[in-house]
Amino acid sequence: MRINKWAVAVIGVAAMTLTACSDETTDVRYKTHADAAKEVQHGWLPGWVPKDVTNIRMRYNVGNNATSIRFTLGQQELPSACHKAQGKSVKAPTEGQPDWWPENFDGYTFYRCSDDGEDTKAAVHDGTAYVWSEAS
Repeated sequence: MRINKWAVAVIGVAAMTLTACSDETTDVRYKTHADAAKEVQHGWLPGWVPKDVTNIRMRYNVGNNATSIRFTLGQQELPSACHKAQGKSVKAPTEGQPDWWPENFDGYTFYRCSDDGEDTKAAVHDGTAYVWSEAS
């Protein structure tokens, strides 16, 4: 049987395109930052997140790179990579979020955080931080 090289190439490109356009959403939980080390390596958990955080919950979408993260702060506050947002310049997403995401962010302090050129936002209240990046 003879295999057409062009047909194989077209099928391969189509398969890669469909994979790249995936809307696969992943939900994960970790007790500690050390447990979540692979998420930092893969870029889902920002490198600026303090090492002593606990109770980490994450949802990320491999198709559009959107992330939603929740964790409990330890003794360390948010690092210098995070700056308080001015006024209402940061708005937390509320639609399409996991069930552990707040319905509203009244009383939260908002931050803009930058790590290696990645711009993420954070909202903190009573020792709990919510972090997100928008779909690209």
